[in-house]
Amino acid sequence: MKHPCQNGATCSPIYNEDDYNCTCAPGYIGRHCGLGQIVICESETGQRLSCGDRGTINVLSANYGRLDTHTCSDEYQTTNCRAENSLARVKERCQGNAHCELTASSEFFGGDPCLNTLKYLLVTYRCES
Repeated sequence: MKHPCQNGATCSPIYNEDDYNCTCAPGYIGRHCGLGQIVICESETGQRLSCGDRGTINVLSANYGRLDTHTCSDEYQTTNCRAENSLARVKERCQGNAHCELTASSEFFGGDPCLNTLKYLLVTYRCES
């Protein structure tokens, strides 16, 4: 069987040789670990999405705000917080590039989508050749 796991994932056969399980390396998700995912806590700067020599970035989803209580923990736990322009702003910065730099800040997204709440940027992307 061809090794189906990507991006440095560990492939383990399960039940029979036609089925497998991929254990993704940090920063990757999906059945074959083919999707990149990055979390940037509010005000962290210089976080980089990179495809290197594997192609260019295709941004699949992005949210600046807060959707859960455990990511970038904070005492203020608003969990229904989304900057409506999250996907558009991240695509504007990263789409079609081999790499890009992102910051999780209300300034970058044009305003604070939820006051008194520590926010984070969650981006899922694929490298395409």
